[in-house]
Parts: sequence; C-alpha cells; structure tokens
Amino acid sequence: MKKAPFFDRKYLGRVALSVAAFLLAASSVIYIGYHMSSSMKEGLDIIYATSEVIPRTVTSEAYILRDETPIPGTVTAGALTPTVHDGERVRKSSKVADIYSSASPVTQEKISLIEEQIDFYRKCASEHISVGDTSSVNKSLSSSVLNIRRAVASGNLSSALSLKSRTVLDVRRLGVLTGKVTDYASVIATLENELATLKSSLGSVSSSIYAPSSGYYFSTTDGYEEVFSCSDIDSVTYSDFMTMINTASAKAPSTGDTLGKIVGDFRWYVACRLSTTEAAAFTEGKSYSVTLENNSGTPLDMELYSVLTNGTDAVAIFLCNRFPDGYDYTRCQEATLVMSSFTGFRVPASALRVHEGMEGVFILDEVTVAFRRVSVVGESGGYFLCEVVTEDILEIPEDTSAETSAETESSEEVPYYPYLKENDIIITGGTGLYVGMTYEIN
Repeated sequence: MKKAPFFDRKYLGRVALSVAAFLLAASSVIYIGYHMSSSMKEGLDIIYATSEVIPRTVTSEAYILRDETPIPGTVTAGALTPTVHDGERVRKSSKVADIYSSASPVTQEKISLIEEQIDFYRKCASEHISVGDTSSVNKSLSSSVLNIRRAVASGNLSSALSLKSRTVLDVRRLGVLTGKVTDYASVIATLENELATLKSSLGSVSSSIYAPSSGYYFSTTDGYEEVFSCSDIDSVTYSDFMTMINTASAKAPSTGDTLGKIVGDFRWYVACRLSTTEAAAFTEGKSYSVTLENNSGTPLDMELYSVLTNGTDAVAIFLCNRFPDGYDYTRCQEATLVMSSFTGFRVPASALRVHEGMEGVFILDEVTVAFRRVSVVGESGGYFLCEVVTEDILEIPEDTSAETSAETESSEEVPYYPYLKENDIIITGGTGLYVGMTYEIN
C-alpha cells in the first residue's frame, strides 16, 4: 500500500500564493508611502484662485477748485451756529446762521454732530434701511481711524477734527447694518432731547446771518477761496495753476473775518498733479472714479474736464456736479484715480515663482504639484495683480525645411505650462517644491 504524503502540496501552494500576494501588496504600499513621505513638506499654505474686477489706479496731490464767495463779518462774542447744513442750497437773503451770545465752539460742534446723526436716522427710517453688508462701512471706519492717527502724529489737529463727524456717522451706520439699532424713532427722540438741552445753553441770539446770494452755504472757510477759484476754468493754463499753489504757499490764511461762504455753482473741480505719462492714460470727456483721502468711503464719478501739460508734468482737472452729504472739502488732499479696470487674480507675493524662465505659481492638481503661468500687470499691498488669460495659444513652428528642424526639436524640449485659472489651488507657502511632487491634503 502506497504511503500518503505528510504534506498537502496543493494546500501549501495556495498558502504560498497568498503570502506572495500579501508581500507584493505590502511592498507597493511601503514603496508609495516612502515616495509620498519623502515629498511631503511641512507648512504648506494654499488659497483658491478667485478672480475679481481689479482697478488700475494712480495717486496724486489734488486741489479743490470751486466758485466760492466768503461772507464778510466777525463774531466778537459767542459763536456762529448755522441754521442750515453745510452744502444745503439757500436762496438770496435767507437766514443761514445765528450768533448766540454765550455759545462756545465746542457746543456748536456738538449741535452740528447731533443734527447730522438725526438726519442720518431719519433717512434710515424713510428708506427702510436694515441689516446689510458692512464691508464698505468697516473699510471707511478703518480708514478714518488711520487718518486721524496720522493727522495727530503730524500735528495736524484741524484735519483730525474734520474726520470726527464722518467717524461718528460710520459707527452709527455700523449699528444699523449689524441690526443693533432698529428702533429709529426712539434713537431720534433721544438725540432731539440732547439737542434741545444744548441749544438751551446757547443763550440769546445776538444777530443773524443772511445769504448775500443764492447758492450752497458752508459755515467754514479756509482763506483760499479767492486763490483756488474756478472762475477762469476754461482758460486756465499749467502756469496759472502753479501760480495758485505758489500764492497759497506764501499766503497766511485768515478765516476770522468771515461768517461762512456761498458756493455759487453745483459744479466743482479737482485738479490732480500727474506726470504726462500718467495723464495720457485718461481721456477728456470720459468719466472716472475719484476718491479723495478724507473721503475714502465716498468715491465719486468725475468727468475729465481738461489736461494741462508742461514738459513731463501735467495737471488733470476733473469735474464733479454734486455735493455729497457730509463730504470733506479740505482744500488739498491725496486723490486716488481709477484709470481702468481688468478681471484678474490677487496673488500673494510669497506665491509668485520663476520656473524655467516663466513667472507663475505652484498649484496642487489633486495631490500633485504643478506649475501655472501668470500675467502680472501690477502690484498692490503685498499682492501681485495678475490678469486672467482666457485662452492659451500654443505656437507650434512649421516644419517646412531642414533648416527649421533643429529649431523645432529645441522648442519641443521646452515644457508648456497653462495659465492660472479660476479655482486653481495656489500654493502660497512651502519649501522644496517642484513640478511632479506629490502632496496629500489632510
């Protein structure tokens, strides 16, 4: 009788096959894990590429020119208290202010500020303003606080005080838009009681001020009303404008002998000093967005009225035809002019790289690092402004002769990289990056 084998060979074969498959799978996992771990980098930061409309801007020293007539007179006792708001249209001989016997400038300022707040809440009630986007108000408020700090640091207290009204109103707007203030009637009643108390402390009216002509009344003057005039705006030259600046620099402004002023025309002008190259980017008769430094939350559309040139220097004069509520007309301010706009990406400076002679960024394409080109058109606030390139045109040289074959082969050796597109994952920080490396997003 044949003796049975001690081992089952078929069984052992199946076991050996299973072990081999397991070892092969384990080896693959270890191999892939090794290569992935070797390419993993600590501190990788990413953002999504999101396009937006980006303005092309230029900043300039700017001067306000208006048709202004000071109202002569002095206040020997008490204080001038306007009965109309700054910029309000008045008729000839209508009352624009009272002089109270015991009023103080501080009390007058408080009254003016409270009246502005009452007007603001009445407007909110009439227009049914409620909770909404606070981004523009936050930006305006931050700008006001920053400008106040700068003005105080430079010793320009009058400029700092001029921003007080706008700052308070921005705080009020924030309360409305965040839903903290909804009962406008109650707030208005509280402010009106405070206003009545302040007015009762003013004493008696010693005299009243009446408008010498029709126009727009402003309660303050800066002493430069006759210098920066727009009466000859159609014939003014570059030399005339520089004479204005030189005259103003040599003139000691006197505002103590006036009782406010009348602006005779709703049209006013902003004269911006530019280089001829910058001025060439603008077209006469076209409308542009202009933002004056003390009114950062109120950009205005203004028409380019004329351009005055002198060699490499120029003055661009913009026309505005309205008086916004609460606008600061400080004579000289920095202006930001929007020349044009484009659709593009804001790419952090830390993300921009030069790869194989091309400007671009590293991105994550799933788990693989890739490179995308960008078209940089400017820089602002730590970001490169990159225009969206909608089509990638790959030029392939024609192989028409033996003379071009070497050139064709050379061009094929240069890898082609597409441009950055919407929702690409931009790598903004990280070390040791290269095209083809793998990275796993946790």
